Amino acid sequence: MKRISLIFVCLSIVATMYAEEPSCTRGCFNYQAVIRGPEGNVLPLLSVELRITLRTSENGEVRWQETHNVVTDNYGTFGIKVGAGGDTTGAPTFDHVNFEAVHLWMQVEFREIGKTLWEPLSNERMPTVPYARVAFNTEGNEAFDREFGIIYEELDNIQALVNNQLDDAAAQMAALNEQMAAMSASYNQQLATMNQQIATLNSQITNLQNKVVPPGTIIAFGGPSSAIPEGWLPCDGTTRSSSTYPELFNVIGSSWGPFAGGQFTLPDLRGMFLRGVDTRTSGSDDPDGNSRTSRNGSLSGRNVGSYQGDKIRNIKGVFKTKGIEYNHTVVEGCFSYNTYNLGSSTHASGALNNAAISISANDGITSQNPMAGFADGGDIRPKNVYVNYIIKY
Repeated sequence: MKRISLIFVCLSIVATMYAEEPSCTRGCFNYQAVIRGPEGNVLPLLSVELRITLRTSENGEVRWQETHNVVTDNYGTFGIKVGAGGDTTGAPTFDHVNFEAVHLWMQVEFREIGKTLWEPLSNERMPTVPYARVAFNTEGNEAFDREFGIIYEELDNIQALVNNQLDDAAAQMAALNEQMAAMSASYNQQLATMNQQIATLNSQITNLQNKVVPPGTIIAFGGPSSAIPEGWLPCDGTTRSSSTYPELFNVIGSSWGPFAGGQFTLPDLRGMFLRGVDTRTSGSDDPDGNSRTSRNGSLSGRNVGSYQGDKIRNIKGVFKTKGIEYNHTVVEGCFSYNTYNLGSSTHASGALNNAAISISANDGITSQNPMAGFADGGDIRPKNVYVNYIIKY
C-alpha cells in the first residue's frame, strides 16, 4: 500500500447510539474520513480494511480493537460506526469499554483487502465529544439515550441528503460539460464554415477585380513610388517571384526579361514613351518594327516588351544657283544664307561667293520647314511630364 502511504485523513467523531447494532447495544460513535492520494487528490471507490484500536495512552494498553471493510464513495469519503465492527480483543461488547477511567487514544490503521501488513493512518487522543457516552453507563438514562439517538439519526439523514445533492450536482456538471462540448463543436463548425465562406468571397472579389482591371494592365500613376497602391507594382525592371505574383507571371511571362530561379522581370518603363504593338505586315505605322531589339533580356521584333532607340526622319533641303547674283539664288527647306563683310566692303546683294550657306533643322522658312521652332536638346522629344508607370498584379 505504498501508493497511499501518505494519505491525509479528515476525522470527525460524534457521539451517538445505535441500539440496533448487535455488537454495541449503547453508545457507538461515528468515524468519517476522506482518503486522499500523495498529491492531495481524493481516491474514489477504493476498497480497504480498517483497524480501530482504543488504548489507554499513545502506545498503552489496548481496551478495544475492531476491524471494518470499507469502500470509499465517489468523493473519496467513507463512514463507520466505532464499536460496531468485528471485535479482535475478545471483550464481551463495546459497552464494557470504560470511558470514565481514562482519556483514551484511538489508533487507525489500514491495509488492502487480502494483505497482512497494516499501515498506520493516525494515532490521536480522542476528542471530548465521545465522552458524552459516559452518560450511557449511568442507570436510568434511557430518555437521554433515545434523545441522542434521534438527534444523530437526523444528522445521518442530513448527511445522506447532502451526499445526494452532491451526486445531483456532479450529474448536472457532467451534463453542463456535455452541453458546452456540443456548443464548442458547433461553434468550431460554424467558424470553419464562416472562414470557408470568407475565403470564397475573397476569391470572388479577386476574380471580379481581375475582370475589371486584369493583371498586366499598365497605367500612368501620378503619385510617388512610395505611394503605389496595393495590387500594383512599379515598372522599374526589378525581378519578382512567380509564386508570389502568379497571375501577373501567367500574363507577361518572360516578355520583359529572362525568367530564372523562379524570378520574372517587370517592365522597365523609366524614361520611356509607350507605343502600341503593330504587327501589320503592310501599311504599318511602325515601318521599322522588324528591327526592334531586346532590352534587358526582353523580347525583340514586333512583340510586347521590345525596344526601339530614338531616331529622326531625314530632314531635306535644296539650294539652287541660277547665276552669280544674289537675286538669282534660290533656297528651300532647311537651307538659308547670310551676307557677310569681306574686306572693307559690305555686300548686301553681292555675288554668291560673298554669302554663307548654312543648314539648321530649327530654322528656315516655316511654310517650307515643318521642324522650325524646336529647341536644341540631348534627345528628340515632345513636351512631357513625369509619371510613374505601374502594372497590375
